[in-house]
Amino acid sequence: MRYSNGDEREDVADIWKGRLAANYSRQRFPLLLAFIRFLRFLAGPLYKVWHTKLLKRHLQNGWISRAEFEDRIGRIKPAK
Repeated sequence: MRYSNGDEREDVADIWKGRLAANYSRQRFPLLLAFIRFLRFLAGPLYKVWHTKLLKRHLQNGWISRAEFEDRIGRIKPAK
């Protein structure tokens, strides 16, 4: 699925779709979230680099919109 670059409504919808999906996952699978947080604690900066590369690949393939990419990247805290 390819996204058009000029449609702001679609960008807002993409951002909210991602946030709602994340909220649903947090509520539905709380033990999985705890396990992922533990892994993030162990892997730290390596996880952040991998996640950023994965998001860039999704953007290049057209699987996510630019707005969704920027929203997700903005939530990743830079490694120290």
